[in-house]
Amino acid sequence: MMKETYPRLARITACAAILMSIPVRQAAASDLFTAEAITTDELSRLRLNEGSSDVLDLVDDLLDANGRFDALEGRSYTASLDYAGVDNAFIFTSNSEGTETRLRIPLTGFDKVFRGNTRSETTDEITDFLKKDGEEEYKKFLDALRGRSLVLPTDGNPQSATARAAAVTFDEFGSVSGSTDDRGIHGGVSATVEAAKFSAGDFEGESYVLPLALKFKLSEQVGLVFNAPLGWITIEDADIYTAGLSASLPVLISKTNVGEPSPAPALDTSKDGGKAVAATISPEKPNPWTWMLTPTFGAIATGSEQYAAGGLIGHASLTSALAYSWPSLTLSLGNYIGYLESIAVEGGDYTFDPGVTQAIFKGGLKASYRLSDIWLLEGYGIYTRFIDDAAVQEYFTVGAEIGWKIPTTGSQLKLGVYGEFGSDYSAGSIRLGSRWKF
Repeated sequence: MMKETYPRLARITACAAILMSIPVRQAAASDLFTAEAITTDELSRLRLNEGSSDVLDLVDDLLDANGRFDALEGRSYTASLDYAGVDNAFIFTSNSEGTETRLRIPLTGFDKVFRGNTRSETTDEITDFLKKDGEEEYKKFLDALRGRSLVLPTDGNPQSATARAAAVTFDEFGSVSGSTDDRGIHGGVSATVEAAKFSAGDFEGESYVLPLALKFKLSEQVGLVFNAPLGWITIEDADIYTAGLSASLPVLISKTNVGEPSPAPALDTSKDGGKAVAATISPEKPNPWTWMLTPTFGAIATGSEQYAAGGLIGHASLTSALAYSWPSLTLSLGNYIGYLESIAVEGGDYTFDPGVTQAIFKGGLKASYRLSDIWLLEGYGIYTRFIDDAAVQEYFTVGAEIGWKIPTTGSQLKLGVYGEFGSDYSAGSIRLGSRWKF
């Protein structure tokens, strides 16, 4: 059997290499945030265009006429700020002394004039407003961005916190393994390491995710699973961090017995003069179907200092995994529907609320083929759709994995690759996972 397995493994390795070679669309590196200022006084016209991966640094330099915008000192001007690929997200109009600045946010209709005795006082008035009294305006601004920005940390794209929360839940509960040792409800721990490169519009980035899970077997039909995904995304020179915690209650409605060994016959000493005689056992009726429903509740936090954005997002979902099994092959149909909403978090004088209200649907097909008693090959395709407004409304995931069962333990190691493809978005990822039973 092992002699037959090695040529198969060679073909599997070749397929994995082909999948990883799928090109991620290349784009020239771009600044996440750009500001263009044009002087409006009677002196010779001056146009300045500067970019940065830190929006606060860029706005401070603009309003204070420092650093890259020091030529604006003593000049009146109008400036537009592009935010994460969204043009003219903010528009500033300032007098020559910088003591009066008008701020407009076209996406929300906000329009207000700020005044101070000095340029720095006016800048402080604007920043304090955005952090405190302007909480609702900034919330509306971030909500409007999710349908326009391909790289917003909170929502509306495959790298956002909402998409990550849905993916972690679906990956854990949206399919049935082809390994007979991994079916049903089990206790144990699992850890997965994922690394990806992605292209979103004019931006490129990398993401690293570490989903951790702790599983308890409450009965043959019910389990309890805690998931804690950790993530780090770098886009151009900006960093985004995520951390989540969720609790799931998988309920096994039906479990296949296909491919499982038949129970050993019991010994009956009541016959043949007290001698132990094997009792006759009728063969168990084959059941090829497995069905599991899993409700999940949790929250995920995300934040980026460079974006000046982030927040806490709660989520509730229901995942279904329906599978049909043959002795060496299992086909799974997975479906997920989740509702996600941001939770306001107060810290000192500030309140953080990204204004997220989103629903996500995921549907997928997976084929699991048992190459031998210890080797498993899986291929899958997943469709994801944001129900509410999103910059990447829908995207597809295609991947393959090979699993190795550690003999006598039932534990498993997996290595896989997958790609994601959506409108103006693509990504290639590699994944290494492990499951340890107790």
